[in-house]
Amino acid sequence: DLDTIFKENLNRFFTIIFFLTFLVVVFIVALNGFIALMIDAHAHVKKNKAAHLSHQKARLVVTYLKLFPKSKRDKLSAEMKYFACLVHIDHHGISSSVPGILASINDRKQSLVTSSKSIVHRQVENL
Repeated sequence: DLDTIFKENLNRFFTIIFFLTFLVVVFIVALNGFIALMIDAHAHVKKNKAAHLSHQKARLVVTYLKLFPKSKRDKLSAEMKYFACLVHIDHHGISSSVPGILASINDRKQSLVTSSKSIVHRQVENL
């Protein structure tokens, strides 16, 4: 109990001063730790800001395109020069499934190119 410590001690004044100093030091150390945590969290958020914004834009585009009927989506994708895809990225960087995703996209692109060439050849032959 603090009252007994203060009353039984011969140097009551120094005990109170020491106790108050201890409380101030503990408060300053705890505040310093809290500030360090906030700075670290801010740096982490700032580092991932651009990636998060790009991910949100890609999700918006994909969600918007899902609203179109399939025929309209197919027409738009035929006219596009670029494509967008959503890929999960963990805290350590790009997930291990990305090479597989990119390979499947490349395979799909090659099949589309092959099918479009065959369609063009058939149309030329029909002329």
